[in-house]
Amino acid sequence: CEGEWDSTAFREAGIKNATSIPHGGINEDLQNPDSSKLSCLAEAEHIIKRFRKIIIATDSDSSGRATYAEIARRVGRWRAYKPQWPDDKQKWDANEVLLELGPGALHKIVETAEAEEIPGLAKPSTFKADLIRFRNGEVLQGVETGLNSLDRLFRVTPGCVTTITGYAGSGKSEL
Repeated sequence: CEGEWDSTAFREAGIKNATSIPHGGINEDLQNPDSSKLSCLAEAEHIIKRFRKIIIATDSDSSGRATYAEIARRVGRWRAYKPQWPDDKQKWDANEVLLELGPGALHKIVETAEAEEIPGLAKPSTFKADLIRFRNGEVLQGVETGLNSLDRLFRVTPGCVTTITGYAGSGKSEL
């Protein structure tokens, strides 16, 4: 989190492994983030690398969003989880939630933190229905090529890269 009061709020809510960055959040300018404010991440890298899930509970204001983005980039987006602050107010942080909504609400916000979305990366649950169909013996059909003789052997799967190889003159260019 961004401040000592936020870290204290987490402890009050029963979350004892919270810590704050020592000098607050960075400015909104992601082109030139103040790396000295986040130098603590490099110093604690040997500790941070042991965790598979890191909840980055920065403030909901623009500085907090910039700080979240930079911390997520540094620790690895695949491990970054973002709490969903209440949205009926301009700025929320852990201390605000504790004072206005209580420790239970803060604890629930941490428990329901969502994984960082990584563009181009799909969650395994996305393919669950297709895998069940495949396991049940259903053949997954792609898009027809327009060549009946080829469609019986192969169909193009949307969203996948298909590489076609063969000897010179075997019809790759025509396909």
